[in-house]
Amino acid sequence: MSLLRCLRLLCVLLPLLSCGKKAERGVPLVPAMEDTLGKQAAIRANELYRAEERDSAVVIADDLLLHGGPHARISAWIIKGRSYQDAAQYPAALEAYGMALDLAREIDYEAGESRALNQLGLVHSMRGDHEAALRNALENLRLKERMEDTAGVARAHQNLANIYYEQGDLSAATEAVNNSVSVKEQMGDTMGINNSLMLLCMLAIDAGKPEEAVAHMERSKGIMERNFPNMDPVPMLVNLGLSHDAAGRPEEAMRQYRKAMRALEEHPNDAHRAVLMANIGQLLMDGGQHAEAGSYLQESLALARSTGSLLEERAALGALLAHHKAMGRDRGALAMAEALLAVNDSLLNAEKVQTMNELRVRYDSDRAAAENLRLQQLQELAEARNDRQRLLLLAIGVSVALLLVVAVVLVRNWRRRLASRIKDLEHQALRAQMDPHFLFNALSSIPGVYYENGPERATDHVGHLGQLLRLVLASSTEEWVPVQSEVELITHYFKVMEVRHADRFTWAVRVDADVDVQRIGMPPMLLQPLVENALIHGVLQRIEGGRVEVHLSSAVNGLNCRISDNGPGMVALPALDGKGRPSGLRITDERIRLVNGRRGKGLSLDNLHATNGGSGAEICFTIRTEDLWT
Repeated sequence: MSLLRCLRLLCVLLPLLSCGKKAERGVPLVPAMEDTLGKQAAIRANELYRAEERDSAVVIADDLLLHGGPHARISAWIIKGRSYQDAAQYPAALEAYGMALDLAREIDYEAGESRALNQLGLVHSMRGDHEAALRNALENLRLKERMEDTAGVARAHQNLANIYYEQGDLSAATEAVNNSVSVKEQMGDTMGINNSLMLLCMLAIDAGKPEEAVAHMERSKGIMERNFPNMDPVPMLVNLGLSHDAAGRPEEAMRQYRKAMRALEEHPNDAHRAVLMANIGQLLMDGGQHAEAGSYLQESLALARSTGSLLEERAALGALLAHHKAMGRDRGALAMAEALLAVNDSLLNAEKVQTMNELRVRYDSDRAAAENLRLQQLQELAEARNDRQRLLLLAIGVSVALLLVVAVVLVRNWRRRLASRIKDLEHQALRAQMDPHFLFNALSSIPGVYYENGPERATDHVGHLGQLLRLVLASSTEEWVPVQSEVELITHYFKVMEVRHADRFTWAVRVDADVDVQRIGMPPMLLQPLVENALIHGVLQRIEGGRVEVHLSSAVNGLNCRISDNGPGMVALPALDGKGRPSGLRITDERIRLVNGRRGKGLSLDNLHATNGGSGAEICFTIRTEDLWT
């Protein structure tokens, strides 16, 4: 492989390493059956990693490896692998991804297995082990096809295209990347399209179409600026510089390389820097600046060896070989040639090429066998369909019976919903209006209050009446209101009734401290009808000394409510389950039962007998509540 093609291959692989931080679209980090804490921790770790907070993500991953479930540990191993991969510690990255792969296969988690295979292929490609990379890529492609993951199949074809490009099979690489781009464009996968543009750029350069390569990279630049402004731009800038160099514009190429140098200060990466140094050195060599090129090429070789990337090492050795020849350093050239020969032998000898071709043939054969099996199954299905024709009449009869059953169920459900709707309308009508007599009496009492108690008391009375009407109207459109709202409503009601029946009763509203009146929600207008009943049919039956108490306390998943009075008791009123009882009590009881569910209880009425011979009534109920803050 020529030095220029080696550099181009590295430029193709760079963006794949950069996007390795992004989880595959459509693949959950942790499946639904995973424990909630482990799932949340894994999602948080991936979010931190994408936000460049790698250390924090790795800390969470380490904790998940110790305490998380199997799916969370798979995500943790992949995060650890990414951290090693970004630090160019490829052996450690391979070990971490291998742990994720083994665990995913152990629990039969195909999505995790696919993610691990994808990352293993990328690292093997960067190390130059294309046989292992091809094996991982083909295995991942078969897995994605079995999962019917269209986006995953597109990404697998992209990985195969990179490997075919390394083999020099440009036609296979072009076919694979075009298939990948077609699917990605249909799905709107901008990140995937951006990665494919990198390879299309290199293919255009090899085909002698540098301006087409520049166009691909300008499109990639636009995608990154619009969709991924915080993404590492170094791979795109390096490829853009390489395209301008191929188009005969070395000054513009160097300008793009300088931009990449500045970007490396914000996004440090030894693998990216090694490729960039090699490209700058080669550009200087092409321009006859051999002495200046030496330092760049030496730095590229040192970085390549430190990261363990044979591809980067081969590119740097090839450039240094040409550099030593140009400088007349025969001994140095011989050393570079020997090192280059050893690297080439490790990368892609004839035996590896044969093995990779065998893997491709095996995949094609497996795919053909699967297609034949599918056709055979279709034929068997057609024969079975013909055999079932005699059962058509029976199937029609069963279908008609099922339709009748479904119709009966639907009619019953419709009637149930209709009844529920009627009750809802009754509730809305009840909330939307106040007793006309109450309003008339409250308004008529204003002149008398003004005359007897002065304008301040009259103004206070009008204020409470206005607040009462406001709360009634506001709650008439709500299904749940804060407990605070209900407490305020009955407070204003008590205040209005105090003016109309001065000195005839006292009242108290008590809410336990553990009841969060702002957060806990209850159905609106539940307390007011009961308070009204306690006043009108209870304490106002006395000449004086009446007392009404409202007490709210917490219950399990609900709220306990108690309204008590010292009136004549409930003896003079119809029983709760009688049809002649007051409409306010009846509707309130039905509303409570509906809210509490089929087995829920409604109102509970008790007569009270004091030690002094007095009497009274107490209405109690427990109502289901809602958390209004969630």
